[in-house]
Amino acid sequence: MTSDDMRTGLPPAFLAALAGQAGPQAQPVRLALQRVQNLPEGAARDDLLLALLEGALRETAPQWLLEQAIESGLREDQDPEWSTAGQVAATALAHPACTEPVRDKALHNCTAQQLGALVRRSRSARLAEAVASHLGQCEPAPQPMTVDRLKNPGTAELLLAAPGLPDIVLAAALNLLPTRPALDESAEAGGDGDRPAQAFRLYRDAVKAWEQMWGAVVNAQVRGARSLLAWAGDTPARSVIRDHLLGTLPWDVEPGLLEEAAAEDLAAFATAEAVTRVCRLLAANTPVLEVRNQLRDVLSNLPPAGCEQVEFYLDDAHGRLVQIGARHAVSWAAERTHSTWRYLLDPAQARQWGQPRDWQASEDLLTRIGRSFATTTLPALHLWEPDTSRYATSHAHELRWLHMLLVHLPQITDDVRQQAGAALPHLRPHTGYSSGASGYEARQQERELDDLRATIRRMLNDTAATHRAAALGSPQEVTAAQLARVDEQALRDYLERHHSDSLVEKALLSFISAAQHSQSSFAEILALHSTPAQALVRITAELRSRAGGGPQNRERWTRLALASPDPPEDLIRALPAWTALSTGGSRFDTAHPQVTRLVLSALGDSEGAWARFADSPASYAGPTAWLRLGDVLDAAVEGTDWPRPPAAH
Repeated sequence: MTSDDMRTGLPPAFLAALAGQAGPQAQPVRLALQRVQNLPEGAARDDLLLALLEGALRETAPQWLLEQAIESGLREDQDPEWSTAGQVAATALAHPACTEPVRDKALHNCTAQQLGALVRRSRSARLAEAVASHLGQCEPAPQPMTVDRLKNPGTAELLLAAPGLPDIVLAAALNLLPTRPALDESAEAGGDGDRPAQAFRLYRDAVKAWEQMWGAVVNAQVRGARSLLAWAGDTPARSVIRDHLLGTLPWDVEPGLLEEAAAEDLAAFATAEAVTRVCRLLAANTPVLEVRNQLRDVLSNLPPAGCEQVEFYLDDAHGRLVQIGARHAVSWAAERTHSTWRYLLDPAQARQWGQPRDWQASEDLLTRIGRSFATTTLPALHLWEPDTSRYATSHAHELRWLHMLLVHLPQITDDVRQQAGAALPHLRPHTGYSSGASGYEARQQERELDDLRATIRRMLNDTAATHRAAALGSPQEVTAAQLARVDEQALRDYLERHHSDSLVEKALLSFISAAQHSQSSFAEILALHSTPAQALVRITAELRSRAGGGPQNRERWTRLALASPDPPEDLIRALPAWTALSTGGSRFDTAHPQVTRLVLSALGDSEGAWARFADSPASYAGPTAWLRLGDVLDAAVEGTDWPRPPAAH
């Protein structure tokens, strides 16, 4: 039938509408069945097939119709996820009248993408069971993971790449995933030349590939994360799944599960602490039997896996492992801060396209989780000691852990302050060596870590701060840039504790770069000054030396200064000329009405003054961008030399 033939007789869309309402033996259905046999492949036939199978023929249908629907829906040129043809195939395969041989043959010819789309679109238990059975019978048994498998994924990985699989299909696909690789012990134990090292490199790369595979699965199936953990049980996959939930996309994890996963991960710290205590005693030449006796209660409370790990160190009582294990508690907490717990401890780091992530977990829950991490890992601070061994590595992670510990502890006690203060001078990592960074990148890392050390010092000296993460230290040393990084409430708390005119002026300048601070807060803080009007004029006149920066800084300050209903003349004259003439109006790039009135009043009807003003050196950027409006107006009116820009910062 040609497209012209489709425009004769009853329209297919009309027959589809009738097929959705009539009984299976009704005349319109018979007409529709006749018409569907003659229609060419395409949207019209797919719509009519779907209307018949979901409507009049939803309980019983001829086999030829089901086979035609399946063939039509599984064509290579059809998108199984979105096309009507894909829905037709899913409906036909889930139909009560579809025989097992027809269904099995169709599934055998399906790609992984088609299998996933069929079970998601049909939502039929019958079809889900058939797909799960097909996977179990037709797919090979799981093999250890390889790097090549990551590049060429199997049916299981492809199926799990999209969310929404029924539980029975999810479990069947998980059962087919590659297993964790095992080290080739025969190659590791002996052999000539580079064979042992090569075997270990292959093993390490395969494990990394296995972890990457699980990362992709967790990312796609995060809504079914609880099912993933239940499937994993006590297998090695469980910790990898948990680490991805906590460290890769915690904002998408259901709150109850997030809290459970965090608690499960923190439970492992007890083993890390026990290892540290064991190794400290061994390093002091304490006999192994005496170590066991002294730590009997500690070791008896460890899970079997923890006991096995401790035994690993006891078996190497005089070896290199003891030196490494002596700092295991600190290393455990520091590594978690850097990786798995990074976003949980500092949710502000979780951003997408520059915008904060939307978390399923509430702010209260995240606070509770952060506090739990801090109180659990606090013993590591008491066990901390300088790492003087030749196995010492960068302490950057330890520095970040110490910061997060102080942020989340419910209280900084004198003991904590003393321990943290003693550790801080030793935590000066060589970032360029440890991370492979060089040049500008290494210097930038050093600056960031220096800032972090300074933040920790302020926190230790300002433990009364209501917002611990925003502790700012001495008001004499704090800068406007540091004040810009705290929220409005923390800024008010700090000003209340350390009120002075100089601190208020720093707080006002902080609004230049603190986009989250509002104009109303600016006015409230300005009112704390003993001479607010004079202070605002003075700061504006000295803006280049006190703040500096580019056009955005000048525009931000000008908007703040002109926000009052009737800004005074001396304030307007102190503003940067170009910025004052192009900022603050009702439309983009227009001046505030008060600025316009001041210019009109100053220049009057003098043609020469207007001509000189139009040729002034005031500019958008560069040193002359700081020329004050009042100085430029005076020079234009009086015909004197143009003023020099104010002194730089």
